[in-house]
Amino acid sequence: GGGVRFTPVAAIVALVALGVSASPDSVGASEGACPTAVGVTVVVDFQELGGGVYVRCTDGPVDSGLAALAAAGIDYQTTVRFPGFLCRIGGEPANDPCQTASPATAYWGYWVAARGGGWCYSAWGAGNRTPPEGTGEGWPFSLNRASTSSPAPRVEPPPRVSGAPSTLPGDDCDTSRPTPTTSTTVPPAAPTTTARTPPGVSVAPPPTNAPSAGA
Repeated sequence: GGGVRFTPVAAIVALVALGVSASPDSVGASEGACPTAVGVTVVVDFQELGGGVYVRCTDGPVDSGLAALAAAGIDYQTTVRFPGFLCRIGGEPANDPCQTASPATAYWGYWVAARGGGWCYSAWGAGNRTPPEGTGEGWPFSLNRASTSSPAPRVEPPPRVSGAPSTLPGDDCDTSRPTPTTSTTVPPAAPTTTARTPPGVSVAPPPTNAPSAGA
């Protein structure tokens, strides 16, 4: 991938502040949306947790949505009882013990998009879907919303570029959830160490129609 790259020192400071790990698997990750059809753009929107929106690009293809997070240098955790259920991103929500799946009142949603298109809620768990290279992955936090009104990321998918697929595979979108008609574009926020966890926040498992979210 390309884009504006951190210097090594700046990268470490920014990623640690956000709770994002610069692991060996993410050495080639870059800040911002992928500038070409190479790589997968990953958007993390903390919503009510605070901290704004974080956007990174993997440095090539990945074999699952969870692998895209790792390849983008974004730290995540899955639960002890159900290893395929994602419970934290960047250490948030910090008060979730990540032992078992939690109610659907507070969870990280998994959204997908073709470049230049719109976000749709994934019909598959992040561990069971291979993101087409040149597309976008979105992880917005949903708090106290019905499943039909969980938020899409507040930034639009990146614009279309040459070589990127113009559509997603036909079974990628959960058709039981309405497709957002508009997005509120917000600029990516600077990493922060401010507490971001409302009291009692926990996370929920992936969509019930997904076969599994296996890691």
